[in-house]
Amino acid sequence: MCRTEPAAISTLGFARTDVLRAITVAAAFQIVGIPFFGWLGDRVGARRLYLFGGVLLAVSAVPLIAAIGSGSLPAFQIAVICGLAINYAVMFGPQSHLYSEQFPHELRYTGMSIGIQVAGALGGGLAPIVATSLIAMFGTLQAVGVYLACLGLLAAFCAYFMQSRYEPALSPHSLKR
Repeated sequence: MCRTEPAAISTLGFARTDVLRAITVAAAFQIVGIPFFGWLGDRVGARRLYLFGGVLLAVSAVPLIAAIGSGSLPAFQIAVICGLAINYAVMFGPQSHLYSEQFPHELRYTGMSIGIQVAGALGGGLAPIVATSLIAMFGTLQAVGVYLACLGLLAAFCAYFMQSRYEPALSPHSLKR
């Protein structure tokens, strides 16, 4: 069996335990963060929160990728934790609510399933290829950061035009529910 090391270990030289620790801490924060951002999406609007998450990704992608590639273990760990526990959670928490609003109830499961499966295959399948190609072409991780920032802007743009049957008005009283 051929076993390849993650780039954080083989290229950046971090110890396996340090990389796993950063991912584990991020996952622990996600256990709380994803339900929290789902709840927050119910309070301020799933579309608004998802749009904010896309903008947050666009703004933070390049600095987080720079921190990951800096060679500094604390910077790497903070970037991984922030990226997974905040950026990911802020978009994943309200995602199912937002996506379900895009389809009438008689098509909701089918529409969501097709959309999520196609997006997963395209985004999840092509992302490593695109990232590898960008690094080969430009010789730096920053190109991947720009790619992620563009994806964040695309997500925000799409969220802006999505339907929202329920989007509460933002007022001091609406946050106290």
